[in-house]
Amino acid sequence: MKHELHERIRSSLDDKRRILERATSAAHHAATDDESTAENKYDTRGLEAAYLAGAQSKRLAQLDQEIRILTRFAPRAFGADEPIGLGALVELASDEGSRIVFIAPCAGGLELELAHSRVSVVTPQSPLGGQLIGAYQGDEITLSLGARRVVYEILSVT
Repeated sequence: MKHELHERIRSSLDDKRRILERATSAAHHAATDDESTAENKYDTRGLEAAYLAGAQSKRLAQLDQEIRILTRFAPRAFGADEPIGLGALVELASDEGSRIVFIAPCAGGLELELAHSRVSVVTPQSPLGGQLIGAYQGDEITLSLGARRVVYEILSVT
């Protein structure tokens, strides 16, 4: 299951990259097109397009880095008596219900459907991921979400 999850995350990042690459190309074209030449000192279309193209180029480089990291990353199996780490698939329960999270080195925030379950990708830098790293199956963790606090019980780790 982890192998399929890993592949789906990679595929999602590849899809995002293709979309961003097209958008970056369009922004670069808009920034350098003759139509973007300022007609007066208040016309900032070309400048705005250049800023957008620059920001998208930076995001594209970040996404390329995430894809390289994910390509080298190989999730491993975890035993019930091991501390949670990168690559762990963790089932949590709280008063709000249960959820499954996958701790990955990048791509936090992705939500994937896998084997009729919704899996959230979190990173160790996220509040939830940071709480899970080093915890054990059976532990409870508390996550503060603004004024709201959620207590999760770690039901299983694989």
